[in-house]
Amino acid sequence: MDARMTIKEIARLSGVGISTVSRVLNKRPDVNEETRERVMEVIRREGYEPNTNAKHLKQLTSDCVAVIVRGMNNLFFSGLLEKLQPGIERAGLQFLPYYIDESDDEVLAAQRVYAERKVRGIIFLGGCHTECDALLRALPVPCVFSTVSAATCQAQNVSSVSADDRQGARRAVDYLFDCGHTEILVLGGETGEWNIARLRYEGVCDSFRAHGRMLAPERYLVSSFSFSGAYEAVRSYTGTPYTAVFAMSDTMAIGAARALGDLGLSVPEDVSIIGYDGIELASYYEPVLATMRQPQETLADKSVELLLETMEQPGKHILLETELIEGNSVVRRQA
Repeated sequence: MDARMTIKEIARLSGVGISTVSRVLNKRPDVNEETRERVMEVIRREGYEPNTNAKHLKQLTSDCVAVIVRGMNNLFFSGLLEKLQPGIERAGLQFLPYYIDESDDEVLAAQRVYAERKVRGIIFLGGCHTECDALLRALPVPCVFSTVSAATCQAQNVSSVSADDRQGARRAVDYLFDCGHTEILVLGGETGEWNIARLRYEGVCDSFRAHGRMLAPERYLVSSFSFSGAYEAVRSYTGTPYTAVFAMSDTMAIGAARALGDLGLSVPEDVSIIGYDGIELASYYEPVLATMRQPQETLADKSVELLLETMEQPGKHILLETELIEGNSVVRRQA
């Protein structure tokens, strides 16, 4: 047998999902007997033995997977959590959500959660891994950054799956330029760390440069990823006029739209708005919100799959594409 055989290979040879193989190996009762025997026959035939580190991990830890959510009001994360939970439970593991503030350190939070609960693995929603390699490596469990890339992380217990935030933000701002908008206001988070806000900010700057322009510092409004944060940021803006807003989340975009209404302006007649994420609320908002939709279902599925794979082999990193949803909140300006 190839010494590199993993549960992913067993799943492929058995014609079942990775989570099913995990449940068979963990002797879970919620597996059809015919399926269990098919998986066990492949295991016997291939001489497969679980990774010794993974076996040791099972002896020392609970059956929980902690999902550390950065930010209390992120509707995209709320929708993603709903899709993560059944995937984690199908793998025979328990779902343990853990919320932290946007400004908190998620890796330190992970260390606390592991110390208290001895979880089997950790999924991070949002966050930033920069300069945390040593701390992440010290966690004796697989970790997956979901929605933010950790491709530069050197810790082998770390995987990631994310949308291409830089490219997605560039496409959003390109769309505004293509619609004739040159005076653009941008709503985003703090960009000091290499996090989601920083990646999207870089994409914004890419678009401005491609159109022979620069984003003026006063046109970048720092806000929390919330209705109220975006509302206050737009209400307090006293700079030069603008005809369009790019918000780094749909929640921010809706908060900004409310602020514009309270200022006596209409969307999109006076100011066009495009958001990011593609949350369900965006399609029910009036006008229907233009947005860059992230593939939420794929993010959830790949997060669980990577978590199980990383129990057996070094982590890997997946980058997904976003989709432009034009909606009705952006109008084309006359040349």
